[in-house]
Amino acid sequence: MVNPPDYLEGKVSGPAEDGPAKLLLDGKWCGHGLSSYSVFDIEHRSERVFKIRLPGPDDEGLDLPVVMAKPRIGAAFAVYDSSRHPASVYFVDSDSDRPRPHLARFFRCPNCGKERFQLSVGFEVPEDSEASNDTSWFALAAKCAHCGWPKIICDDETA
Repeated sequence: MVNPPDYLEGKVSGPAEDGPAKLLLDGKWCGHGLSSYSVFDIEHRSERVFKIRLPGPDDEGLDLPVVMAKPRIGAAFAVYDSSRHPASVYFVDSDSDRPRPHLARFFRCPNCGKERFQLSVGFEVPEDSEASNDTSWFALAAKCAHCGWPKIICDDETA
């Protein structure tokens, strides 16, 4: 995959050497062990540091895996939306049918307690992939903008 999923177009750049992408570049996070994957840094309107919300349980105990990033200025946007990946059990064809995700509070660094992070995403791509949303695994790496704590903090099977 050369391009990110369609909902990330215009919101990514190539992975920086000193960012959280270094946690994803080896592909060990790929849940199906495939050798084809893409890694991107999240960058929106020249901003590279965000607050993030991870999936949280709803009243029925079901999660819609969605990760949202909130820039300093502007609206939050999806960094990962399982309902947009055709092989996902959460896939929905139309925006009007898409359920609202239940999100946890803003993620805090377990090392220093701050809420702003550099973010990188990885998408495992099956050999028969025909479109940018046709992926089999997702991973999110974060690096605390305050103390530098890095970790893969979320992953999800999309196929």
